[in-house]
Amino acid sequence: HFLYDQLNPHADIPGDHAQLDACSPFQGKVCVFNSAVVTYFAPSDQSGIKGMHRKIICVRPSWHGGPPWYDCMYVVKGGVEGDGFQSLMVARV
Repeated sequence: HFLYDQLNPHADIPGDHAQLDACSPFQGKVCVFNSAVVTYFAPSDQSGIKGMHRKIICVRPSWHGGPPWYDCMYVVKGGVEGDGFQSLMVARV
């Protein structure tokens, strides 16, 4: 349904209501990244180097052969509408 919305941005029916047979088949490659490094400036928190912070956000199906580790989530920005991830923020749990 996500791909339907990306390929048909002006469709009368949004992707989450479209029938699967109306969606285009996907024949490409999908890459999955289980972690991301985030560097940001927080002027109110001087515990980093003059407010600079660096965090690793991870989603791991297995951590050293153990249970999965999911410590991030998507948060919908209140009152913000946008395409794709424009209305979302990534948060670490």
